[in-house]
Amino acid sequence: MINITSDSKNEMEHLNNSPFILIKWRTVDEWPVDFVSENITRFGYNVKDFTTGYLNYTDIICSEDRNRVKSAVFQYCRNKAESFSLRYRIVSGSGQFHLVEKKAHIMYDSYGSITGIQGIITEIKPSDTEISDTRHKRKEEPFEFLSDHIDTQVWYLEKENKYGAVNQAHADFLGFPKKELEYRYIDEIENTIEPASTDFIKGSNRLFSNKIRVKTQNWVQNKKGEYRLLSITKSPKLDENGNVECIVCSADDITDQKKAEIALKKRDDFKNIVLEIMAKSFISDNERTDTLFQQALSQIGMFLRADRCYIYMLSDSGAFLNNTNEWFAEGVDSQIKSLQNIPLSSVRNFWGHLTTFKEVSLPDTDQLPSDAIGEQEYISFQKIKSLLWLPITIKNQVAGVLGIDSVYMPRRWKREEVTDLRLVADIISGIIARRISDKKLKKSEERIRGILESQKDFIFRINTKGDLTYVNDAMCKILGSKRKNLLGQKITSIIYEKDRNKLIQELEGIYILPYRTEIEHRIKTIYGLRWFEGECYAIRNENNEILEIQAVTRDITNKKLSERALKLYAKELEKSNKIKQEMEEVVNSSPVVIFKWIMEKGRQIRFVSDNIEQFGYTAEDFISKKVMFNDIIHPDDLQDSYRRIKECIDENQTGYTAEYRIFTKDKKIRWIVEKTFMRYDQKKSATYLQGIIFDITDRKRLSEARKKEILLKEVHHRVKNNLQVIASLLNLQSRNFKDKQIQAAFRDSQSRVRSMALAHEELYESKDLATIDIADYIQNLTNYLLSLYSLNRNIDISINADNAYLNVDTTVPLGLILNELASNSLKYAFPDGNGLISIVFKNYTNQYHLEVHDNGVGLPEDIDFKNTKSLGLKIVNMLVEQISGTIELDQTEGTKYVIRFKEI
Repeated sequence: MINITSDSKNEMEHLNNSPFILIKWRTVDEWPVDFVSENITRFGYNVKDFTTGYLNYTDIICSEDRNRVKSAVFQYCRNKAESFSLRYRIVSGSGQFHLVEKKAHIMYDSYGSITGIQGIITEIKPSDTEISDTRHKRKEEPFEFLSDHIDTQVWYLEKENKYGAVNQAHADFLGFPKKELEYRYIDEIENTIEPASTDFIKGSNRLFSNKIRVKTQNWVQNKKGEYRLLSITKSPKLDENGNVECIVCSADDITDQKKAEIALKKRDDFKNIVLEIMAKSFISDNERTDTLFQQALSQIGMFLRADRCYIYMLSDSGAFLNNTNEWFAEGVDSQIKSLQNIPLSSVRNFWGHLTTFKEVSLPDTDQLPSDAIGEQEYISFQKIKSLLWLPITIKNQVAGVLGIDSVYMPRRWKREEVTDLRLVADIISGIIARRISDKKLKKSEERIRGILESQKDFIFRINTKGDLTYVNDAMCKILGSKRKNLLGQKITSIIYEKDRNKLIQELEGIYILPYRTEIEHRIKTIYGLRWFEGECYAIRNENNEILEIQAVTRDITNKKLSERALKLYAKELEKSNKIKQEMEEVVNSSPVVIFKWIMEKGRQIRFVSDNIEQFGYTAEDFISKKVMFNDIIHPDDLQDSYRRIKECIDENQTGYTAEYRIFTKDKKIRWIVEKTFMRYDQKKSATYLQGIIFDITDRKRLSEARKKEILLKEVHHRVKNNLQVIASLLNLQSRNFKDKQIQAAFRDSQSRVRSMALAHEELYESKDLATIDIADYIQNLTNYLLSLYSLNRNIDISINADNAYLNVDTTVPLGLILNELASNSLKYAFPDGNGLISIVFKNYTNQYHLEVHDNGVGLPEDIDFKNTKSLGLKIVNMLVEQISGTIELDQTEGTKYVIRFKEI
């Protein structure tokens, strides 16, 4: 910072008469000017134009150069440069352009933030366009004036560690004339500067090559041989081409600041130890006081780097001192056993000083007066070099000593150390007093707690008339008023009108033992009405008369709001619980089961309503994972359940509805319908499912019964209509012919009709009215064919049929096929009237086999059964194709047809 005082008036006059204009501005907005030298008048302006804010620095820069200049300065600031140089044009008050060169220095605070820029402006006239070597320009008066008026050391370094310009502060630190330092190589003068260190002065090649700014802190020895802590900054100064012209170095002496910080930290650390001892004393009972004392002595001794720290207590007789507690450093002998029953007379000089409640501080025991014979013996016995005794008092009487010794070298105890140790001695006094009287200790604790807690609370005092006699800072702040404006006012003036009578009634309790009462009221604060609660204590004189009432209160507005919110919440919760209970009763009394399960293997149920008991299970069975939901799904329906959930997730559906079977706990099958809703997280991943299930077994049974009834009516309708029509046609036609072949044809047609009728008859008699027992159907059909074609002949039919149930669409064509093949065997295979027909029906996985085999004469060898004029075989081939089957002929032994097909 520039420091312009009366001592520098001559320099200022010299500057104002020079061609160099001094200016200082801030890098905000349009660069407001904090200072400008009076010779700004050479450009048609005066100082007030800038200091009053009428003009900013950028206002006088040519508009064509303004952005370039601001951008360049911004770049220098961003790079943390120390100084820079720019050329541009300014506009005079008369509107003329002037080419100027600005050399400026950027100023930083201790945190590295920019506080401003100061520099000089020089007009460049046409005759001065050739610029001499900038290194020697640094010796000009403006640099000397700027740098020699600051306490910061400043020096310029050129390559090969050659000095440029230096300021007076730097020369003084080295103890060397300034002119004999400038423009010389540091190595040439290094030996003459000793013992001052020169390492911190020098630069490095990387500062020139990397163009980096370096900040360090170093302990450096000055010319006097003293070590000082310097904060050093070295910044490259760039020319107009961006090359490093030199290194601008600065150094601030922060030794005193650092020492102050260390001392302050040490002071704070010791205070923390004292506070810790104080805190432990509040919670320590009588049995643990010796442990507390031992810990306290250890902490104090180690912190102060003492050799011994101890406590003496006066004997009951008051004639002797006893060493009750001791801490000693490593390498120091314990003295506690030998320091018992020390006569007071042997340390009467020390004790006499302590009884005046002053400490005994002996920095060097060799300086002890010769008449202090007892004390000399005491010190000599323990080889003490330095001693500090502080009184431990009880009931305003010295009852003991807190002592600290140095046994290796003399030591002078600092005043702040003694002050803090006196506080420790007071704490020890309080703890010992508690041993004597618990009642007095409790009062002491209350007083200490009150002092500590009141710092955060709102404290006021009133006299018996209700006038405010004291309010603390917290009270003043929340009321938004100064203390002097509050004192003398009635306490009721700051209390909310509706709470004033209540406060007066509460304060009446202060006159009744134990002279304290609780208060609660609202106060008009700067934040509006706030609730306060606290306690009032009576301040009494020796005659037990109340002089004042002190109140310690705290803001409980948030507590009140919370209580109000809790009451509302409790009501809402009670209402919610009632609704929840009613809902649970409704749910548990309904057949609908509510569930929630997570997307884990087996579908683990997280919640299920109690009415799951209708299936024999309890909610605990599922919640405890004893039963997983997949465990109760019928195995035939389980895969379909997986598929449905997967499709729902893959298609990002919100839910699905499904019907399937489950097992009750006693292994009965029940049909249920499930309505489930999927729940997804933010990543669109399914997290859990929730929904309902309810029993539809009775509905299923009713549906099946209805289905049977409908199918029965349909079968009856088909049989009745088809058979009546066909029978009527056959009857009418047979009357017109007497030819046996024609009658045989009618008989064949009749058998075909019968095969179809038999299928409907079997369907009618089936249990599910949808499928036909194929083994029973084959037996009934062959019986009918034997009765129709095997009169007075010895032909047997062997049937081997697996259990199978086929639908009517498959059974009818299959029956017609069997009718044709069996009737052909009965009619043509056994001319002698004897033979065997074997019928085999096999139920393989997803496929059926029908074999019709007779041991008769067989078919003619030249016949192609797939391309024949026989109506029966044509029907067979057509029906085999209808049921998507295949037919094979084997004539090895008689005639054997093998038909393979699947159910339609």
